Amino acid sequence: MPMAGTGSGLVRASEPVATGARDRTTPPRTLSLDLEPTLVVGDEEALYRAVVNLLDNAVAWTPAEGDIAVTLRDGRLCVSDTGPGIPAEDLPHVFERFYRSSTARSRPGSGLGLAIVKQVANQHGAALTVRSGPTGTSFTLALVPHPIDPGEPAASGAR
Repeated sequence: MPMAGTGSGLVRASEPVATGARDRTTPPRTLSLDLEPTLVVGDEEALYRAVVNLLDNAVAWTPAEGDIAVTLRDGRLCVSDTGPGIPAEDLPHVFERFYRSSTARSRPGSGLGLAIVKQVANQHGAALTVRSGPTGTSFTLALVPHPIDPGEPAASGAR
């Protein structure tokens, strides 16, 4: 359960991931979910914001007929898309506040989404990585999973 006043506690990570992905992915894009039940210790609101930002980024860059895949295993959330990929010269900067690549400047946004994801990752002692090629990008947020005890209550986590 969340600890009083901190917003931290056990979070059922798979529930908000599934809800956020379904809410944000519009047809004809294909969404595939492979979500293992996962508990993590953390700030539920911040983690939800990080997940939403990763999903929004994937939707923004995936063409109408493209695919978005979301996996959650052993505390590792991976959001992959079949968009145009991130140019190699931009990769070192994608987590910087207000950074926008030359291809992103003509699109809506402020350049804060991925910086917020990085901040949440840092707050939770998680690793955040990006891999990109000419046809797709994958962001992985590696959180420390909490062992699942069937008798242990957890934060609602559902959005």
